[in-house]
Amino acid sequence: MNNISLAGFYPMFSVLIEYWYISLPAAIALLFGSRWFPKIVISAVGFFAGFFLIFPLLLQIKVIGDYITANPSSEIFFSLLTGVVVAAIVYSIFRFVFFLGGLLFGAFIGMWLWKILYPTLDSFLTTQFPNYQLPDWVYYVFIGVLGLIIGILALASQEKTLIFISIISGSMIAMLLALYGLMQVTVDTFGKIQTSATGQISSFNLSTAGILVFFIGIIVLMFIGFKVSYATRRQTA
Repeated sequence: MNNISLAGFYPMFSVLIEYWYISLPAAIALLFGSRWFPKIVISAVGFFAGFFLIFPLLLQIKVIGDYITANPSSEIFFSLLTGVVVAAIVYSIFRFVFFLGGLLFGAFIGMWLWKILYPTLDSFLTTQFPNYQLPDWVYYVFIGVLGLIIGILALASQEKTLIFISIISGSMIAMLLALYGLMQVTVDTFGKIQTSATGQISSFNLSTAGILVFFIGIIVLMFIGFKVSYATRRQTA
């Protein structure tokens, strides 16, 4: 059986599965509700990032982890608090986040394109102007301008970006929970999952069949999510 290890995601998986009664409705809302409440979606993404991703990372800090271990009843309170704080931060700066994300993505594409175009450009300039050397600042202007353009485009298309983030997040959470359920009722067909004495996931290995089911399921759910989004857009247009 060919396996792929997902050890780096164990803390997030543990929280998602332990609080499935929160993560499952959230996945459905993210998958099918993005068109109706885009600003709520960005807050929800921030909340669940804080709840399911940031808080498990905070537990790795010894002081916090020791306190939660000594006071297990406080875990849900602090996980919810982390989610609310991150949601508030993301909501308050989400326009800036879109612009910054587009800016960085554009700069990355600019660096990639420059590495491809520069040899040809340098050869052309050397042939036409033997004593000319391209200034270093041209490189930074190139990636800066491209990053700025894409950043502005991302800001202008933030609703579509929100819908995409919402649908893919909902699809991934839903398929993780579905796969976990399948692994509980089958023997090694989709992989193996083991938990430690504290209930945290210590081993989560997907078989080839599990990987196929996971990614095919995500593609199918995303297709359905986009179809629903497109249908609701036509109804509200």
